[in-house]
Amino acid sequence: MRAAISSLLCLWLLAPLAAGAEIRTILSAHRDPEQVAIRGPRGMTIDPAGNLYVAAQMSSNLVKIAPDGTITELLGPEGDGQGHKLGRPRNVVRDKKGNLYVTGEWSMNAFRVSPDGKQITQIIGPEGDGQGHLLKRPVWVTLDKHENVFVAGQNTNNVFRITPKGVITQLIDVTGDGEHAFRRPTGMVTDDAGNLYVVAAKTANAFKITPKGEITQIVDRSGAGKGKALKFANGIALDRDGNVIITGNNSANVLKIAPDGTVTEIMGPEFEGRVTSACSAVATDKKGNVFITKLGTQGAFRIAPDGSVSRIIDTNGDGKGETLKAARGVMVDSKGRVYIAGAGSQNIFRIDPPFGPPPPAPKAAKTPVPKQEETPEVSAEPASTLP
Repeated sequence: MRAAISSLLCLWLLAPLAAGAEIRTILSAHRDPEQVAIRGPRGMTIDPAGNLYVAAQMSSNLVKIAPDGTITELLGPEGDGQGHKLGRPRNVVRDKKGNLYVTGEWSMNAFRVSPDGKQITQIIGPEGDGQGHLLKRPVWVTLDKHENVFVAGQNTNNVFRITPKGVITQLIDVTGDGEHAFRRPTGMVTDDAGNLYVVAAKTANAFKITPKGEITQIVDRSGAGKGKALKFANGIALDRDGNVIITGNNSANVLKIAPDGTVTEIMGPEFEGRVTSACSAVATDKKGNVFITKLGTQGAFRIAPDGSVSRIIDTNGDGKGETLKAARGVMVDSKGRVYIAGAGSQNIFRIDPPFGPPPPAPKAAKTPVPKQEETPEVSAEPASTLP
């Protein structure tokens, strides 16, 4: 485990926005290269003390960023030090005791990490449940209220449940509900009743799995109907009313599936007269807001309860030179503050409500023009005459 104190550039910088909103740089792209490596930040979670935990895909590690800017690596590429390595983590979640759970996409496994990083346990490996159901390219992990851990295998087209006692069970495979296939899961979320919702990119659909193991498809590639299809389903979340929110990467839209099964498109490809693309991560808050990232526009948007859509951050980032690129992670804390991870720009921003338009890019400094010395006037003289 390594720890490092961030430079001032890594402290939580502040940039005012219109309408009182604020953007803070939690992790700067311009931090000291001698500090803990954090490349490709994606998944995030936070504890009551304000410590932010980040799964960094390209540096293959799990780090903690304290409110004072201290960065601590809790889990690195070496994994548990017993031969179980960590490769390309995308997501991290936290249980009530403060333990962290992270998946290794390339290492084909998932770990439980104690809050201080001293106890590291692999809870599932590439052998899956050991009954012939393998785990390949796990990209997502989530928990239910009973602290069962769910891990989705993207290349094995399945989802496993790991109980607190370590019992591993495969809940769904490529056959889906027996009628509708399930291929390339990309996200999961659970509700208070213990139901698991999982979205699949390649089959462009999503399923509900009850605690008893009953599987139901809740949306398919037809999406919300004509002109509002779902293509390459990506992120998934639940809102305050129990609606399932799903982003379509290739359809560049956001769908809401109500408890009664009604499907509505709450954000389409167009924004302010321009066609946007690649809806990616999604999160919700207690007020009914939905927050999504769009890779095509390199920013993030808020969908308010009244249906209005506004951009909350763009490529200008904090407006002070800390730009945003490839926003692949979004999270909301208990105070309604939104965190955006720039996987391409190697930084993380926090946007505080109330939300306003993104700040403009900083103005380029004007190069001062040196003052020219005045040339004294010279009286004209007659041209010389050759002798």
